[in-house]
Amino acid sequence: MSNLTENVKKVKKDMEQLYAQLVKEMKTDEEAESVKREVGKDLSVILCKMVTLIIDNAHQKMEEIIVADEKKWTVNDKTYGADLYDEKGNPIELKVSKGKAKTNYKTNFNWPVPKPELDVKERRPMLLKQVKEKTGGSDEIGVQFVAKNSRNSVINVYEFSGKFIYSYFAYLPDNYFPKCDKYNFGCTRCKKCEKYHRLEYLKQLEMDVKTADAPEALFEKYFQKLRSRQLRGCLN
Repeated sequence: MSNLTENVKKVKKDMEQLYAQLVKEMKTDEEAESVKREVGKDLSVILCKMVTLIIDNAHQKMEEIIVADEKKWTVNDKTYGADLYDEKGNPIELKVSKGKAKTNYKTNFNWPVPKPELDVKERRPMLLKQVKEKTGGSDEIGVQFVAKNSRNSVINVYEFSGKFIYSYFAYLPDNYFPKCDKYNFGCTRCKKCEKYHRLEYLKQLEMDVKTADAPEALFEKYFQKLRSRQLRGCLN
């Protein structure tokens, strides 16, 4: 076992150096595609074999493992419930989306919504129960939206409390419920401010709601603006 441990340490060091070199070579989307074509065939199969050998449900857990390492959080080894747990044990749902420069880094942060064939009166309680399970429904961070470029570098991060996301879906008008099984919080990234306006306004709403006497009025105003596509200008 000692030989295995030493080999793992050596491979880890070599892989970290290779990763740094790959990142250095991938400065643009075009360069990234070129590098992938050049080395992808040699690396992809063995990397996939290694990952699937060591990590259960690897296709679902890789982004969670990366974030957990950076934040010192814990990955939920199950495929249901929260994705991560912070250092206090609070549940966190992680949504990661990759975008390309040519599409203004458009993201898709899809939240699963119960069966569209059901009535909203049935779907909403099911959705709220799910939100509480995934986020805890408290004032702690319950959701993290991470936007990445095609080189897998983080370009924007938005965090919301579980309580706020719970309230968001609680106040979501019936006619805003998606006709499919997903609700998308994503949008394109502004070239001017390099931020995601919809999520910027959503973060501002979360801050305003904390001190509001009538939060439902703020949610109603937000949804009206969302419907009429008014959440497009830079906040700052």
